[in-house]
Amino acid sequence: MTGAPLMFAQILGQLRDVTVVPEEALAAARRRIGVAENAVPDASQLRMLAGETGGWTAVTGNVFSTGERLRITAQATDIASSRVLVRAETELGAAADPREAFDRLAVRLLEPAGVPPTTATLATTTTASVDAFRAYVDGLALYQQSRFRDAEAAFTRAVTLDSNFALAWSGLTATSISTRGVQGIVDPRSQAYRAAERAAQLSSKLSPREAVFVTAIQAIFHGEIRRARRQLDSLFAANPGSLDIAFWVAAAQILAVPVDTAASPRRLISDPNRAVAIASMILAADPRRRTAYQVPAMVYGLGGGLLWGDIYGHLREYGSFAATVNGAGGRARGADRSKGHHRDDPTRDLRQPAGRGAAAAAAPER
Repeated sequence: MTGAPLMFAQILGQLRDVTVVPEEALAAARRRIGVAENAVPDASQLRMLAGETGGWTAVTGNVFSTGERLRITAQATDIASSRVLVRAETELGAAADPREAFDRLAVRLLEPAGVPPTTATLATTTTASVDAFRAYVDGLALYQQSRFRDAEAAFTRAVTLDSNFALAWSGLTATSISTRGVQGIVDPRSQAYRAAERAAQLSSKLSPREAVFVTAIQAIFHGEIRRARRQLDSLFAANPGSLDIAFWVAAAQILAVPVDTAASPRRLISDPNRAVAIASMILAADPRRRTAYQVPAMVYGLGGGLLWGDIYGHLREYGSFAATVNGAGGRARGADRSKGHHRDDPTRDLRQPAGRGAAAAAAPER
């Protein structure tokens, strides 16, 4: 069943007592070990996967179609001992919302661990619309395949069907940057900016990890890069296998003021080398995630004076990037934003006194 691992991850991810290995981390481990995407790993392969991911309880299952009914089975296995901890199954109509069935299965799977079941359900933490949820699942799959325009259409359908679907708004945020350009981060009128705002407004419906994730992305759009970095670094430390978090950790290193001009002496506060290293890690784990190529492209582009060079060095990190670009102190007036250079003098900002704003360009690391 399409989306079955995602549904289990969503409901189990609500619990602080349970750590769920992200789907992308598991897929990357399968590729390294040589287990085909749709193959069922044997006991020795499961142990290798556990060693790669740190997940020593495996949840596996099957979906059987019998006429107009579906029977879903699941079991949790202790990988170290190969002992089945619990088995569960449930039935539903072929046209019914499958999330209720996965909620019931998750409760059963938690019983041997003594973890109290969550009161949250997939419907309450995602969307009441099964069609919106299906569109969201499609969008995630398309985004991970770097089919960005198709993913944008799927996420747009999801939020059209349910305008309170926080995760779909978050997906639309990331996809819109890929389809419409990173400049959307500095434009409150852009689809990416508005989607990030809407996702953050609805973050109270999400699990703690997802809520922090969407508010960290909102902080990037607001120009509050230091806060975003703290939140993303904390998430990444707790979830090192999450390639989605890793991408935004890398992006936060380059979508920012690179130099602290208020410090004396001035110091570099961005780490482009770390950004490129994380992008390389993402591509090694999942070569399909071509979004990671955006990171080194932007790093090298900044050295060539692209749009972000008009923003870098601005004395005030906090506030809105849009205010900086759209005329703070008159610095951006007369800018040809289609090329990212000033028509009259592309080096003008670099010659301004530091106390007035944009004086510092990115310095090489020492």
